[in-house]
Amino acid sequence: NSLLVVASRDDEESTLWPDDRAGVFYSARRKAVHSTQTFVVREQGTVSFRRLTGVDADRHEQLSAFEPGTDLVDLLDDQDVDVGELLTQWISLLRQPGRATLDFVPHNLVVDDEGRVHQIDVEFSHILLSPDQVIRRGLLLLAIRGAETTSPQRWPGIETVGDLARSFGELVGLSEEWIEHAVQEEAPIQASIHIGPPDGLTRGEWIDEIAASLRTALTRPLTDLPLGRRLPDIHEAMARAEDRQRAQLEIVEAECDSLRTRVGTAEEQVRFQRAQLEIVEAECESLRARVATAQEQVRLQRAHIGVVEAECDSLRARVETAEDQVRLQRAHVEAVEAERDSCEARLATLTTSTAYRAIQTYRRVVERSLPPGTRRRAAYGRLTSKPR
Repeated sequence: NSLLVVASRDDEESTLWPDDRAGVFYSARRKAVHSTQTFVVREQGTVSFRRLTGVDADRHEQLSAFEPGTDLVDLLDDQDVDVGELLTQWISLLRQPGRATLDFVPHNLVVDDEGRVHQIDVEFSHILLSPDQVIRRGLLLLAIRGAETTSPQRWPGIETVGDLARSFGELVGLSEEWIEHAVQEEAPIQASIHIGPPDGLTRGEWIDEIAASLRTALTRPLTDLPLGRRLPDIHEAMARAEDRQRAQLEIVEAECDSLRTRVGTAEEQVRFQRAQLEIVEAECESLRARVATAQEQVRLQRAHIGVVEAECDSLRARVETAEDQVRLQRAHVEAVEAERDSCEARLATLTTSTAYRAIQTYRRVVERSLPPGTRRRAAYGRLTSKPR
């Protein structure tokens, strides 16, 4: 802003412009065909804008009334403002016939006390675009301008200007691809309005440079912008972080105390388990000794079993030999018994024969006639014993 003082050496009152003129302002860095001279006119208690665009024969005039309200861009930093509702109103007006002009974009809107949006700074009403292109252009420029006038805390979860543009697009139902489309459309528009191209660049190169500059702007983190790292915000963030760290520290300390208790219990259990392990190891050593003794006894028993088995084999052989002898004795006994039976049969036959009876009778006669021990018996014996 500038202050202009008008004075003269005469007694007459100095005047800068007519009484109905409240001010005048001009556009900057525009080509002549798009340059504007705007007069602020006060008539009968009202304020209006008389805007002259262009030069010479191409100059045309536009009249527009003053719209009281707050710039939409200035409202972006208010957490209570429904940005999606304001953008929806804008798009509804934009889609009316003949309203999709180049400059009917959100940064040229004010919001009245009742929350309604109104267009201001009407400079390019003679340049019509498609409503979709104006929507893309408006959201792109709103993100770039809004990111510079709001703090990052206003947009939780959003890190860059491009993220902010995407969030605006989501509010009105645009897909993510619209941003690059908007960049490619905006670069030629700016090249056609502003003075240029710079020395050493063709128009095509300048347009590419503008597009690259827009893409770079979209990649900038919100924290790197003018309101990104304010000392009060940093202090508040650090205080919140410190509170979070203290709370986290208390939780960690409580967890440490709990872990120490658990460690102490675990160490006690380890000591108990080690004592139990020593007992078990001692029992294992005892069992190993008993197993070794048992194995030695098994070895001895196996050796004894070998001896016993050898003796058993010997006895089996002796038994077999005895059994063979028994069989032979049985056969012999059977033969003797058979001979006995034969002799008994023959004796029975002999004792029943006449000759035997005669011999028995003769014997009895001899016994009576020649008693044993007499000389007659001895002589009889000598007589009967002589060989024939």
